[in-house]
Amino acid sequence: SPLPVIGVPVALPVLDGLDSLLSIVQMPSGVPVATVGVGNARNAGLLAARILATGDDDLLAAYQDFQAVQAEQALAKGEAVRSRRPDPAAPGPTRPTSRPGQPADPANQPDPAAHGPKRPTTRPGP
Repeated sequence: SPLPVIGVPVALPVLDGLDSLLSIVQMPSGVPVATVGVGNARNAGLLAARILATGDDDLLAAYQDFQAVQAEQALAKGEAVRSRRPDPAAPGPTRPTSRPGQPADPANQPDPAAHGPKRPTTRPGP
Protein backbone atom coordinates (compact mmCIF):
# COMPACT_ATOMS: atom_id res chain seq x y z
CA SER A 1 0.00 0.00 0.00
CA PRO A 2 1.30 3.50 -0.72
CA LEU A 3 -0.25 4.71 2.56
CA PRO A 4 1.89 5.09 5.69
CA VAL A 5 1.55 2.30 8.24
CA ILE A 6 1.79 2.91 11.98
CA GLY A 7 2.24 -0.13 14.20
CA VAL A 8 0.88 -0.14 17.76
CA PRO A 9 2.26 -3.07 19.76
CA VAL A 10 -0.35 -4.47 22.14
CA ALA A 11 0.63 -5.75 25.59
CA LEU A 12 -0.45 -9.36 25.97
CA PRO A 13 -0.35 -11.39 29.18
CA VAL A 14 2.48 -13.65 28.09
CA LEU A 15 5.31 -11.36 26.91
CA ASP A 16 3.93 -7.95 27.92
CA GLY A 17 3.90 -6.66 24.34
CA LEU A 18 7.42 -7.68 23.35
CA ASP A 19 6.08 -10.22 20.86
CA SER A 20 3.85 -7.58 19.27
CA LEU A 21 6.69 -5.07 19.13
CA LEU A 22 9.05 -7.55 17.47
CA SER A 23 6.47 -8.59 14.88
CA ILE A 24 6.03 -4.94 13.86
CA VAL A 25 9.68 -3.84 13.78
CA GLN A 26 10.85 -6.94 11.90
CA MET A 27 8.88 -6.22 8.74
CA PRO A 28 10.76 -7.18 5.57
CA SER A 29 12.74 -4.67 3.55
CA GLY A 30 10.48 -2.50 1.44
CA VAL A 31 7.63 -2.53 4.00
CA PRO A 32 8.28 0.53 6.17
CA VAL A 33 6.28 0.71 9.38
CA ALA A 34 6.39 3.51 11.92
CA THR A 35 6.17 2.03 15.40
CA VAL A 36 5.08 3.66 18.66
CA GLY A 37 5.44 2.41 22.23
CA VAL A 38 3.65 -0.68 23.52
CA GLY A 39 0.00 0.16 24.13
CA ASN A 40 0.50 3.78 23.03
CA ALA A 41 -2.32 4.21 20.52
CA ARG A 42 -2.56 7.91 21.43
CA ASN A 43 0.89 8.55 20.01
CA ALA A 44 -0.06 6.59 16.89
CA GLY A 45 -3.01 8.94 16.41
CA LEU A 46 -0.82 11.99 16.96
CA LEU A 47 1.72 10.71 14.45
CA ALA A 48 -1.06 10.15 11.91
CA ALA A 49 -2.30 13.71 12.50
CA ARG A 50 1.20 15.07 11.93
CA ILE A 51 1.52 13.12 8.69
CA LEU A 52 -1.86 14.36 7.47
CA ALA A 53 -1.06 17.93 8.56
CA THR A 54 1.76 18.11 6.02
CA GLY A 55 -0.92 18.56 3.34
CA ASP A 56 -3.63 20.40 5.31
CA ASP A 57 -3.01 23.90 6.67
CA ASP A 58 -6.09 23.82 8.93
CA LEU A 59 -5.02 20.53 10.48
CA LEU A 60 -1.47 21.86 10.86
CA ALA A 61 -2.74 24.93 12.75
CA ALA A 62 -4.92 22.76 14.98
CA TYR A 63 -2.01 20.43 15.70
CA GLN A 64 0.26 23.35 16.56
CA ASP A 65 -2.40 24.67 18.96
CA PHE A 66 -2.58 21.21 20.54
CA GLN A 67 1.22 21.17 20.96
CA ALA A 68 1.16 24.61 22.61
CA VAL A 69 -1.45 23.40 25.13
CA GLN A 70 0.64 20.29 25.82
CA ALA A 71 3.73 22.44 26.43
CA GLU A 72 1.81 24.64 28.90
CA GLN A 73 0.52 21.56 30.74
CA ALA A 74 4.01 20.04 30.94
CA LEU A 75 5.45 23.28 32.34
CA ALA A 76 2.66 23.49 34.92
CA LYS A 77 3.22 19.86 35.99
CA GLY A 78 6.96 20.48 36.30
CA GLU A 79 6.34 23.55 38.45
CA ALA A 80 3.93 21.58 40.67
CA VAL A 81 6.57 18.88 41.21
CA ARG A 82 9.28 21.45 41.97
CA SER A 83 7.03 23.24 44.46
CA ARG A 84 6.54 20.00 46.44
CA ARG A 85 10.25 19.22 46.52
CA PRO A 86 12.05 20.28 49.72
CA ASP A 87 14.55 23.10 49.46
CA PRO A 88 17.99 21.46 49.09
CA ALA A 89 19.58 24.40 50.97
CA ALA A 90 17.33 23.95 54.02
CA PRO A 91 18.88 22.18 57.00
CA GLY A 92 17.65 18.70 57.55
CA PRO A 93 18.55 15.49 59.26
CA THR A 94 21.92 14.05 58.44
CA ARG A 95 22.23 10.49 57.33
CA PRO A 96 25.12 8.23 58.20
CA THR A 97 27.23 7.41 55.19
CA SER A 98 28.69 4.20 56.60
CA ARG A 99 27.57 0.70 55.78
CA PRO A 100 26.56 -1.75 58.46
CA GLY A 101 29.67 -3.06 60.19
CA GLN A 102 31.81 -0.04 59.21
CA PRO A 103 32.51 2.96 61.43
CA ALA A 104 30.41 6.02 60.66
CA ASP A 105 32.02 9.22 59.43
CA PRO A 106 31.87 11.60 62.44
CA ALA A 107 31.49 14.59 60.13
CA ASN A 108 28.07 13.27 59.01
CA GLN A 109 26.72 12.48 62.48
CA PRO A 110 24.19 14.70 64.26
CA ASP A 111 25.52 16.95 66.99
CA PRO A 112 24.32 15.46 70.32
CA ALA A 113 24.51 18.86 72.04
CA ALA A 114 21.93 20.18 69.58
CA HIS A 115 19.34 17.76 70.95
CA GLY A 116 19.57 18.70 74.65
CA PRO A 117 21.05 16.80 77.57
CA LYS A 118 21.34 13.04 77.41
CA ARG A 119 18.81 11.04 79.39
CA PRO A 120 19.86 7.97 81.27
CA THR A 121 19.36 4.80 79.29
CA THR A 122 18.66 2.64 82.37
CA ARG A 123 16.08 3.09 85.04
CA PRO A 124 17.19 3.54 88.60
CA GLY A 125 16.85 0.36 90.68
CA PRO A 126 14.46 -0.08 93.64
